[in-house]
Amino acid sequence: MGLSIRAYAAHRGCSKSAVMKAVQSGRITRNPDGKIDPATADLQWERNSDPGQVEAQKTAQQPAPQAKPKTKTEEAAPVSSAEGPTYIQSRAIRELYVARLRKMEYEEKAGRLVPLEKVTVRWFNLARQLRDQLLGIPNRIDAIVAAENDRFKVNQLLSEELSRVLEEFSKSDPENI
Repeated sequence: MGLSIRAYAAHRGCSKSAVMKAVQSGRITRNPDGKIDPATADLQWERNSDPGQVEAQKTAQQPAPQAKPKTKTEEAAPVSSAEGPTYIQSRAIRELYVARLRKMEYEEKAGRLVPLEKVTVRWFNLARQLRDQLLGIPNRIDAIVAAENDRFKVNQLLSEELSRVLEEFSKSDPENI
């Protein structure tokens, strides 16, 4: 059995405008016939309202008489998850993201975070520098390798040149690239 806005306000112990505001903001819903189911609306009201305001309202007013006592199945029945998170859950999620953003801003100002574009450009430049040095090895040692008949000596020359290039590359400063 549904109640009118005025009857639900009396049931809830609040003003008619408070109920209308709750309906308009989506905190409670009406039935298709425009009436308000008190059991469902009470659950929605508790679930979607700021707990601090609900407690303040309860202490300021006398408890409203219940239209009918709730059965055990009504008390145990959870509100469907299709309605979304509760006010408290939404508030906690919001606070978590605000804290994460503030932490990122702090770390960026402290120099611990670097923009992705900057890192991408530096890696590209480092890889290109290494590639260019490695590709230059044959031009630097081709005459020496051609004069050698001993394959162990050729292996040693190539290993030394590769080690020299990699050592030089490891000492380069990525900030200046």
